[in-house]
Amino acid sequence: MLLSILLTMTLKSQTADSTRFKNKYLHFLAQPGKGAQARMLTVSYQFLYSPPGGAFRTCGLYPGFGWNLARFVSDKFILGICVDAKGVKGFTRQYFSSEFTNDFNSAYIQQYTDPRDSARAGYVKDAINGKGMHGNYLGNIGIMFSPFPQKYGGILIIVKKGYRDYPIFGTYGDKRIADGERENVSFDLSGNFSLEVSLKPVALFQNTYINLNEEEFDISKLFTLSFYYERLQLKNASFDGMPLKNMVNASFMNKYGITQSFGFKIGLMLY
Repeated sequence: MLLSILLTMTLKSQTADSTRFKNKYLHFLAQPGKGAQARMLTVSYQFLYSPPGGAFRTCGLYPGFGWNLARFVSDKFILGICVDAKGVKGFTRQYFSSEFTNDFNSAYIQQYTDPRDSARAGYVKDAINGKGMHGNYLGNIGIMFSPFPQKYGGILIIVKKGYRDYPIFGTYGDKRIADGERENVSFDLSGNFSLEVSLKPVALFQNTYINLNEEEFDISKLFTLSFYYERLQLKNASFDGMPLKNMVNASFMNKYGITQSFGFKIGLMLY
């Protein structure tokens, strides 16, 4: 349903009556030429999967939007900015490797002068040991580039920076955590980087540009497979305002301050 709404909005926003524009440049922007390969706006709805193991991982289904700035000068390639956001936490569980869990437990600081810090660190420790953490949120802004959006596989490269939130449950009623008013509080990571290399399998065999003036189109031209790489900044992580680095010793942060994960995305993209 959401994908249908996103595509409908995008299709309508990008379809224009060329007779409305007498100026040649406005006509060029509103009505792509016969050999057009790129449009002004992009939209996607994809599922991200990162295998379990290691440190934190990000998964789930979420939309994305892009603005092809190159469209102001050409309808042949993509160079622009994009954003995406996952506002529904989903059901992904964190399955940390035994090495990561053991290292965290060994590095965990046991004593705190502030009982609130003790409680915060305790919730994070319980979560990493398999209790009360599932789902995730994310938000990104990035740069996208494709020299051949509709042929040779339609390779699209996107570099992004953003945040990750991993909810820890069971905090409601505990006055030491967010005044006890929230059922879950996020383990927050900021300044994370990701790289996506996407391709449209159909574009290996035919041109996948969709004429938005046509009432019907081949939806297989929207199917996209993406290879995903992510660098999570655990050195920037915090829970309820308490930095992770205050919960563990320096050796743990030196080893896991920056973690990496790989995965893939499948879904539909209009670009």
